[in-house]
Amino acid sequence: MANCESHQSEEEKRYVTGFFKGKSVFVTGATGFMGKVLIEKLLRSCPDIGNVYVLVREKRKNPYERIKDLTAIPLFDVVKKQRPEAIEKLKPVKGNVTELGLGLSDEDRDLLVREVSVVFHAAASVRFDDSLAYATILNVRGTRETINLAMEMKNLKVFVHVSTAYCNLHETVVEEKLYPAPADWREMISIAENTEDLTLRILTPKILGTYPNTYTFSKGLAEHLVNDHSDKIPSVIIRPTILISTTKEPFPGWGDTFNGPVGLLIAASMGVVHVSYSRRSCVADYMPVDIAVNATILAAWKKGTESSPKEVSVYQCSSHKHQALTLKEVVDIGQSLIWDYPLGYCLWYPSGVITDNWFIYFIAAMMFHIIPAVFFDLLLRIAGKKPILLKIARRIYLANTALSHFILNEWKFSNEKALELEKYLCGSDIQTFSYHKDEIDHMKFFRNGLVGARKYLLKRSEDSLESERRHLKRMYYLALLTNSLFAGLILWYIYTKFIA
Repeated sequence: MANCESHQSEEEKRYVTGFFKGKSVFVTGATGFMGKVLIEKLLRSCPDIGNVYVLVREKRKNPYERIKDLTAIPLFDVVKKQRPEAIEKLKPVKGNVTELGLGLSDEDRDLLVREVSVVFHAAASVRFDDSLAYATILNVRGTRETINLAMEMKNLKVFVHVSTAYCNLHETVVEEKLYPAPADWREMISIAENTEDLTLRILTPKILGTYPNTYTFSKGLAEHLVNDHSDKIPSVIIRPTILISTTKEPFPGWGDTFNGPVGLLIAASMGVVHVSYSRRSCVADYMPVDIAVNATILAAWKKGTESSPKEVSVYQCSSHKHQALTLKEVVDIGQSLIWDYPLGYCLWYPSGVITDNWFIYFIAAMMFHIIPAVFFDLLLRIAGKKPILLKIARRIYLANTALSHFILNEWKFSNEKALELEKYLCGSDIQTFSYHKDEIDHMKFFRNGLVGARKYLLKRSEDSLESERRHLKRMYYLALLTNSLFAGLILWYIYTKFIA
């Protein structure tokens, strides 16, 4: 860490906690995976922070009920125990990122303009199959509306935009800088607002060009929207890779999303997925969400204390040159741990193959996913129950197809600037906001991740663990017997057909 004496003497420039002292924060996407961890960290580690305003949709519950539901999850147990008063600083603001003006009332807009000093814009759709119109309205126009609000704020210190490392996939080595825009963001917003849905769906492949989906395309546009306003407001772009469960804070193993590889890994451990369309040697750039949040907070502090913050700062939260794992290594670790921490009563023993050959994948998916799903659904119908396995198998197939571009190819996401942020920490901030990346043990991390998946995602009780282990052992012997009989049948056929 840098010598504290090298920093300016003002408290907010020397300490992260000093920077947030008395400052109110506005967060969009607070109910998302990263958004939850971000606000928990701010409330727990910045005791003198002002109010934390979060944009929430009303839906079937009013905003205050939604905040109550949000803070009722285990993620907030530590802060409620250590700083129970901090929860009172969490204030809901009714609105919607898809609406003009964020759907804010005049009263709430005036409140935010008057009080907020730091904006974290993390709201986005992370679905790969969203229509181009919806992805543009939410990810691009929503960013524009948030920036318009930020430009009105009287005491704004920094605007932080959460992007993705995967919005510049035309490069094999992605650096912490802006790349050419995929299109003009103003034109795309106009097209999304005024073009008939069917027409735009037909034109989407041509508009996307080399971009694999509407998510990466729209996030790339949003980055340039932020950059085009960075001469008016101090701006930061944060690009995380694939966010996974926490490594340390507020406790190891917390996560509550099935998105991305998590859903596929859980499905595999449950014996539902037995073949994956990917490349075993691909480096899996996974980033623990608490490390990404620390980097985001440090980036906000760094930009917010610069004397001339006229140029947008770009940081990538990746495992580049540190703790990177291949897909094969991830699978091997998972298989070694599943005996101790099964994720439930599996339908079949977890096993399978990884292939980057589309023909082999398609045939294997039919044999090991679709046909067994049809058979088990038939049994469910006979038993008078609702068939669900074919529907699940179809979703898995579509999910693997959607992810194929990301798990068949490999990119290196430079992270030197993000790692350098740690060097500016002083005093107690070193322990509070460091990445602690050197303390990560892969086996321990994935063990905590499996325990967390059982507890927070699948809601499995510890009381059922021993029973599930016995069930897994039975499935193993059943699979061994079935495979032996199948192999014997093939040998018998070859013998009677070609030898006898």
